[in-house]
Amino acid sequence: MTELTFFQDSFNSDVLLEVTFNEEIDQHVSDKLRRKIDDEIEKYLPREVIFDFGCISFMDSSAIGMILRKVQANKNDRWRIKNYKC
Repeated sequence: MTELTFFQDSFNSDVLLEVTFNEEIDQHVSDKLRRKIDDEIEKYLPREVIFDFGCISFMDSSAIGMILRKVQANKNDRWRIKNYKC
């Protein structure tokens, strides 16, 4: 299951959101994730969003499109991608 984790940066007290993908992401899952990520970003207004793809085994084009649209729609925010292995 994909996890959304909020934490506070100890250096400057900014709120960060880390999205850790732990499942296959197809169009059905992608739509649910998009809504969940949108809700959490609106609620907490994180300064930075980090996508962790280290544990994902499959992602279709709808998931890639969802992530690209998130980044493009929020150009003023900082986005990071990491790929730590499980």
